[in-house]
Amino acid sequence: MNKLFIFVMLGFGITTPFLFSSNISEAECAEVVVKDENGNFRTFNTFGEGSCPAGSKKSNSSSLNCSSGSKQSSFDCANQRLENINDVFDSARSALTDWGDKNFLKIYNNDFKIVSNIDIDILEDYKIEDGDRYTQTTFTQPKLGEVISLNAGMSILSLKTGYFSECLVPLFNYSKTSFVGGKFNIYKNASGCKAEKKKDEYFDTSHFNVFFPGKPPMKYNFELKKKEKKGITNFTLCLAYPWQSGACVKKKKAEDFIFADGFVSDSRLSKLGIIFLGKSGDILNFKIVANDDVQDFNLNLTKSNILEFKGAKVEIMNSDESELTYKVLSHFE
Repeated sequence: MNKLFIFVMLGFGITTPFLFSSNISEAECAEVVVKDENGNFRTFNTFGEGSCPAGSKKSNSSSLNCSSGSKQSSFDCANQRLENINDVFDSARSALTDWGDKNFLKIYNNDFKIVSNIDIDILEDYKIEDGDRYTQTTFTQPKLGEVISLNAGMSILSLKTGYFSECLVPLFNYSKTSFVGGKFNIYKNASGCKAEKKKDEYFDTSHFNVFFPGKPPMKYNFELKKKEKKGITNFTLCLAYPWQSGACVKKKKAEDFIFADGFVSDSRLSKLGIIFLGKSGDILNFKIVANDDVQDFNLNLTKSNILEFKGAKVEIMNSDESELTYKVLSHFE
């Protein structure tokens, strides 16, 4: 499985507060922690860097540092997503400052909550039965007995709540600018998944991908169209919004996509995870995330190389200051 679990939690933060005080109470404020390129943890919220402003409706986000469905390395993902924070909210800041429109805030907040809380894990090496899709359940990764090496800041064991789905992963980048200056983007490895079983090929995304000058970002979904002619199959992938279709890229082949099952999780639902922070001498440092509660956890290797928590057992096979090799012996109970 190529999906990376990263503790570096993404905050789509704006660099300066932008809402009139009368609208702060109407806005959802997601507060998250980002590990920057220097390895420092920084707190961001919907309205800027730091904690959520007083009076806003605070929630906690655990969106991955990588784009949902990403298959890049953790370092590349971290840099990409931190750049996206700046790109997204440079356009959003001035618009929301000028407008202060409650109805518009409702639309924006809905997209923001999806981007902040919905994660997609692509499961290329899992076989999911039809009857197990589109029903809320829990999913624990990685598999038992699988030997894994990862860097500090990543999750070694994760339990999430969501549903299994049919998913689509573009293996290419595409960008188009409309005549009014809107920029439509299809990002390589940024996936979408169906919300329910249906014939129509609509896949919900969990990332901002459309940007208009002076307006906040938008989250368009995928619409996939298939055409067969003379034994040749071509695909057209469009960015779609409820009342319109955006830019489309045509004449794509099956090899331009990954068609796979995925797990769509919501961080606002029950979750549990163990994150490796690093090593100091013989002490391994971890964070335990249980819903919105985060606590420190240490393992002294001179006493044991088995980490145990809530029924889960993890065997530490090798470690240094920034890397850990391990296998999971049992999952959470």
